Formats: sequence, structure tokens, C-alpha cells
Amino acid sequence: MECARGFLENYLPPDLLGVMDLSSLEIHKGSFVEKNLKEYHSDLLYRVKTEKGHAFIYLLFEHKSYPDGLIHLQLLKYMAGIWTLYLKQNRSTKLDIIVPLVMYHGRSTWNIPERFSLLFNNPEAPARVFIPDFQYFLFDLARYSDEDIRGTILGRVVLMMLKYVFDPDFEHKVPGILKLLDDLMHQETGLQYLETLLRYLIANIEGMGGDKFKTIVEQSMSEKQGETIMAFANTMLGKSFYQGVEQGMQQGMQQGRLQELKEAVMDLIDVKFGTGSQTHHIKSQIQTLDSIEKLQTLKAIIKTGSTLAELMSMIGN
Repeated sequence: MECARGFLENYLPPDLLGVMDLSSLEIHKGSFVEKNLKEYHSDLLYRVKTEKGHAFIYLLFEHKSYPDGLIHLQLLKYMAGIWTLYLKQNRSTKLDIIVPLVMYHGRSTWNIPERFSLLFNNPEAPARVFIPDFQYFLFDLARYSDEDIRGTILGRVVLMMLKYVFDPDFEHKVPGILKLLDDLMHQETGLQYLETLLRYLIANIEGMGGDKFKTIVEQSMSEKQGETIMAFANTMLGKSFYQGVEQGMQQGMQQGRLQELKEAVMDLIDVKFGTGSQTHHIKSQIQTLDSIEKLQTLKAIIKTGSTLAELMSMIGN
């Protein structure tokens, strides 16, 4: 919670911060999710009281590693799901505000308008009143230097890792990230953070394993610091740190990428073809696909004007 509060204090617009009581910040992970609403679930949802004390603002975090032209629809789906379940659980006819926060750390420039209404074709003036509109808050890590990254130690570690995960020179950033954790090393939570960091490094840096990590530590940290970190790595991660971890973690990343592509393809189908028995059938088949290449091809052909029949044929059903 301290990490989230530190992020909000440092990066939200001052006027928005001015109406929030951050001392009331609380996480609502999963609290709005029922079995039939899993599709609306986002990783991080916080609730904070306003300064007036009689209303809440929900902070919906969405994390992106690539520019997503349909981000507004994804956020709108999350928001509608949260509101729907909120009304059901509270028997209320009023809605609380949701502030969608998009954290981006990809290689390409994020050039997607922040206002939903800007995605629509230019309508005639009388028709504009029918356009739904909202705005997301973009936190683009590429716009911040290392010195500008602020917040708690853990928050800075997370942001630094996200910022450089796609950088070919990422391994040279590891010493600086490890040094940020030095103050936490003697705390139980600090060791938990270190374990998370080690697993993240193994998953995202090509060729990273025990031997390479040990070399980085020896070259960048004092003998005492290095011994502490390596002793922890050997104890907590054991032989798996040196044998076969890369393959298992890469498989996990592969599965994450597969699911991300499946959701992107299904969102495109909803936008282009609407909902119905045929699209429902196609989406159920997409859930069974296990090829990133095939999903990428599907995504491309939907954008270039394919028909439902062509999609069915490509999927093989």
C-alpha cells in the first residue's frame, strides 16, 4: 500500500491529488470479481475517499508493454464491470468515479489519444451528444529519466525494472537496481522483494542465470553486500537458480503473451463483428489456440478487412 501511495503522490496531477484523501487508500483486488465477471478483472484496483469524505474514487491500474489502439474499450469494459457489480452489491443508484491509469513501458512511442471521443470519426454537431467520453491518465516511463523516478524504494525498483526490461543493455542496469534494495535487505519484506527481483531478472534477461548474476553482483557490490545477496539466492532459489529456471520462466512469459494476444484478438472481433452466436463460437476456438504466430496473423487480418467466414477457415473450424 505504501508503494502505491508513493506512486500516486509523485505522479498524479496536483488538482486530482487535491481532492483525494490518500490516508484512506485501500486495495480492492478481486473484490468486484464474481465468476461470471472474470473478464472484467484488472490486476490492480484501489479505492480512496475524497476530501469531502462522502464519495470514493476508484483507481484502476492497467499495465501495457505495447501501444494498444483499443485501450479505451478495454478500460471501458473493466469500468462497466466494476460499476455493474458495485450497484448489485450496494443496491445503489449512484456511481463512484473511476480514474483509469495506464502504465506504459514499451519500446514504441505511445501515440494513442487519451480521450475516448477522439477515436470517433468527425460527427455532425447534433450527433456528438451521443458519443460516450472519458479520459485515461497515461504514465509513460520513457518520459522519465532515472533521476526523475521517485517514490518508495520498492516502487522505484519496480519502475526501473519495467523501464529497462526491453533494453538490450538491461543487465548493466541491474547493479543500480540491486543497490536500491540495500536498505531493505535486513527486513523480511526486503528479502521477499529480492526474490521477486531475481525471478524477474531470470525471466526477462536472455542468458541470465546463477553464474551470470553472481558475476554482476561481484563486479558492482561490496563483498559483504554480495555475500548477503548470493546467500539468499542460493537458499531461497536453490539449484533451480542455476539449473533450468530460464526455461520454466520463459514458458511462463510465453503463456502470458499468448493470453494477451487472445484478449486483443477477441476485443477486435467484438468491435468489428459485434456479439452473436458466430462470434462467440470463434472466440471459444481462439481460447484453445497455443500459437503466438497464428494469433498475430489473426490480429493482422482482422484489421485488414477479413470476414467471419475467413476467420473460421483460418482457425480451422
